[in-house]
Amino acid sequence: MNGSGAQGLLETSDGNFETRQGSGSRNETDCFLIGQIAELLNLQPQTIRFYERLGLVRPKRLGRLRIYGRNDLRTLEFVRYMRELALPLQAIGKLINDTAEGDSLSLDSARIRDFLSQHLTTMKATQSNLEAQISDLSARLGLAAE
Repeated sequence: MNGSGAQGLLETSDGNFETRQGSGSRNETDCFLIGQIAELLNLQPQTIRFYERLGLVRPKRLGRLRIYGRNDLRTLEFVRYMRELALPLQAIGKLINDTAEGDSLSLDSARIRDFLSQHLTTMKATQSNLEAQISDLSARLGLAAE
């Protein structure tokens, strides 16, 4: 996909799509097929389709083809990062749906920072509970707590 031989889709001013041989440079009107997005984000196409069914991402359609733009790419990057933080998909969907058009899905957003701060507090409480359970079980089994 990189390099002078890269082929992709470009959305035209009339809302149609055309294929193009790229020079490797991309701009805001670039479009990607699901396989390209999957490769860029190291996700399986099935995962991306699942996220679409949940409404986390809404690609344009050209017949049966899903056409992803830069905003879709950023949204999927956000979803992937939030999943790495063990956030449930329902919470991620709420964050995405509550984000106004044009607002950023990034840690620069005060709303997202507040949400993640609450998630961190929950994670720390879970960690504390697990440590207590590990200590209790280790003591009952006569093992030294690690």
